[in-house]
Amino acid sequence: MGNKSILSIKSLPVHPKKHGSVNGTPIKGIGVFELDFKLLSENSQLSLKFPNPSDNKIEEVVIPMEELKSRIQYHDHIAPVELVLWLLPDGHLFDATNIGIEGEWYFIAGGMAENTCWDFTEFHVK
Repeated sequence: MGNKSILSIKSLPVHPKKHGSVNGTPIKGIGVFELDFKLLSENSQLSLKFPNPSDNKIEEVVIPMEELKSRIQYHDHIAPVELVLWLLPDGHLFDATNIGIEGEWYFIAGGMAENTCWDFTEFHVK
């Protein structure tokens, strides 16, 4: 077996009103990624990098492609898929793509997203 290639992708610009909290949930860093699975290798791992202005550093998430596809409901998308990640002050990292006000309150602020498909904490490189 050969080495798996790692593709590095930097976050797109973050628009706080679109990508940030609507409930006042504290967030240390937000990553916004546009992923086109048709252009990515099945054997690739992705390195997703985004700024953490609170700690003045760049955060990194390394995740196998197949795991990422299973988590964001990949169904042979024609267009690129947006992925929004939130890094919380307690170190948890969650998929907050298209999350509504109730979802943010219940799942993320309420702690119900831990150990679910929205929890990316295990892939966060510390």
